This record gives sequence, structure tokens and C-alpha cells, in this order.
Amino acid sequence: MRQAILKIRSGPLAGQSFVLPEEGAILGRGSESTLPLHEYEEMSRKHARIYKHEGNWVIEDLKSTNGITLNGKPVTVATLATSSILDIGGMQAEFLLQDDGKQASGGQEKRSSNTTYLHKLLAASVAASRQQKIALGASFTVIFILVLYVLSPKPDRTTLPRPVELRVQSGVVFIACVTGVTSQMDGNEQVSEGVGTGFLIGDNYILTNRHVVTNEETAPAGSPEQTLNCMVTFFSGTGHEVSIPVPAQDICTFAPANDNDVGQFDTDLALIKLPKNAPEGAAPLTIGHTTSIHPSDRVFMEGFPEGGGTDLKETGNVFNHAQINSAGYLVVSPYPDPETQPHDVNELERDSNQHVIAVHMSGSGVAGDSGSPIVDSAGDVIAIHRGSFGASGTILKVEIPTAFIRAFIHRAKPILQQEGN
Repeated sequence: MRQAILKIRSGPLAGQSFVLPEEGAILGRGSESTLPLHEYEEMSRKHARIYKHEGNWVIEDLKSTNGITLNGKPVTVATLATSSILDIGGMQAEFLLQDDGKQASGGQEKRSSNTTYLHKLLAASVAASRQQKIALGASFTVIFILVLYVLSPKPDRTTLPRPVELRVQSGVVFIACVTGVTSQMDGNEQVSEGVGTGFLIGDNYILTNRHVVTNEETAPAGSPEQTLNCMVTFFSGTGHEVSIPVPAQDICTFAPANDNDVGQFDTDLALIKLPKNAPEGAAPLTIGHTTSIHPSDRVFMEGFPEGGGTDLKETGNVFNHAQINSAGYLVVSPYPDPETQPHDVNELERDSNQHVIAVHMSGSGVAGDSGSPIVDSAGDVIAIHRGSFGASGTILKVEIPTAFIRAFIHRAKPILQQEGN
């Protein structure tokens, strides 16, 4: 008899395997879940159902917030095959079908019941000798592994390895936006500009802050917020820059304080759809899990503080040296250099349900940092920079956790895809 197994590959239960009951299973972080998945904060309470239908195992999305992917593709209902890779609300798992080992061993025991008593004694003696040899060999193996572990160099989690830094920088972009144009009495136009950082996810999407691509901070009191065009530049500061103009209709933002299944979250996020795939050599960043970090851990912010040292002079929120091309896009020269800023995690702020709602880090932030990815020593994104707030003379960075990032992307992508058709 073949049994269905779910082997968890990420998060708190990584490495554990669960046999799915024949009647199927509910997966989620709520009390109705068949498996103990309450620690997976990006899951909905009832996220998915796995069940048998006409001899095949099927997975079904139960109208979750963050959706399901099967072998990298979003699905609502899909048939599972052995070795299928699932991402269920941030939990990656492998679906396996294999023979029930207990039944096989039981059959062998039954067949051996007719052996003679002497045969059993001889078999027991041989087995004992074999077990002693196995135990001795296992002891030497364990000692050998321990010696290798002690002598082997340990990864330095306090610095970002140079190859990882270069890979992250290849997916980080400099963003320059025209956020407002105001006619002056002398006939000239005063241009409000926003500069910030973003990073590549997938082939042609950029994630950044909402306040980078809107006139939220420059709009006159009482006037509606606007999203205007922006220029996205890859490989900034390398001498091989690739700039891509993006019109306002290809940028998705939401009003603040929307609700979803993980509670109320700050939507200071924006998703930019590029008109074409990212240039060759640009590596999409992997969105990891905020829950993988802890207070005192070292993390790294990759971005363009103060516009990366450009010669633009800022007065309030308005740059006086604006350069807008004939198509109405802001052009910055010289292009800024990226900067890797190490920071220590001070606190993981949680709500009453113990969901992580913000990450506080030591240090201060400046204009241009907005939208910067916060990565761990492996280069995985564990948060996105939002802003800095003073507290008793200490400025803490407040970062948006990945649960909110995934929820936002899950909601924003279909809107941009629909508008593109």
C-alpha cells in the first residue's frame, strides 16, 4: 500500500516528515489544521486541503492570503505527483508517495514464523555480532564527523561574503521618480523628486516603498495622493547602467492599513512591473523568512543612502537640480554607488497574536535607503526598509517583515497582470 508523505523543507519543522491520513488533511496555522503548523506565520488559518480524488492526491487552495505554488507555479487546484515541491504560505514541502514500510516488515515476520528454534538461535547470534560491528563502526563515524566539525572553518555571519554581496547588488536597483510638478510665479516649474532603492523579484518585478513612487510626502494638504512615473536603473555605479522607464500605470500601491489574514499591516510597499525582463546579469533576490532571525543577529541593508552620493541638492522634499528628459522621466547623473550597511537586530516587534509586525535595528536611516532589502548572510531578504524613528536619542530602523511582503505581492501582482492585458 502506498502512503502519502509531506516532507517539510523550510521553517520551524524543516526536516520532519508527516504521513497524510487517507481521508486527507487540512493545512494551516489554525486549530483545524491536521499538522502542527501554527508557527508558520505566513499561512492562513485554513490555507489548503490535500485529499484523494479518483485515486490521485490533490491539493486545493482554501482562499488563502498568500496562495500555493506547485513546482514554482501558482495553483488553485492541482494533482500531486511524487517529488512535487509545494510552497504553502511560506512553508516549502516535498510531496512523496512510497510503500508502507510497516506492512512489508510485518509480512517478513509472518514468513519467518515457521523456522526452527535452532535456526532462530543461530540467526540471533549472527544478528548480535553484526549489530556489534555496526555499533562500533557507527561510533567511529560519529567521532570522525565531530572532529571534522570542530576543525572545519565556520561561516562568519557577522559579515556579508563578497560573492553574496555582488549577487545581491546585481538585483538591487536605483529608483528616481517624478512625484510632482508645480508651476512657479516666474514661469518656471518646480519638480518634486523621489529617490530610493528597490530590488528584483522574478523576471520583471521590482519591490520598493510606496512613499518612493508617490507624492505622499510632497502633495499639498488635502489633495489626493498620486503615483507618477519612475526610472529604474540596474547596475548603478558600475559604468554599465541599464535604465528602464516605467509609467505610473505599471506601479501598484495600496492605501495604508489594509487588513488581511495575518492582521493589519502597513502597506508602505509598491510593486513595479517592468515593460520587459530584467537585463542579463541581474539576479532576482530570494524572499526568505523574518522568523529566521533573532535579536542581536547581524543583517545587512543594501541600498543608495543619500542617493549614493549624487550631486543632487535636497531642500526639504524638493531637489533643486532636477533633470527631466523629453519623455518626462527623471535622469540622475552621475549614477550612485550601492552601499552595504551592516546592522544588528534589536527587536522583533509582535502583535497580540505573536505575529512579527516589524523589525527594529540599530543605526539610522537617510533619504535613499527607502525600499532597501534587508538580507541575512546568505543574501536572502528577511525584511524591507521602511523608515527610521527616534526613541530616547536612539534611531531605530523599522523594517517590514516578509509575511507582509508576500501578502502584498500576492494581492498586487494580479492587478498589474490584468492591467497589462
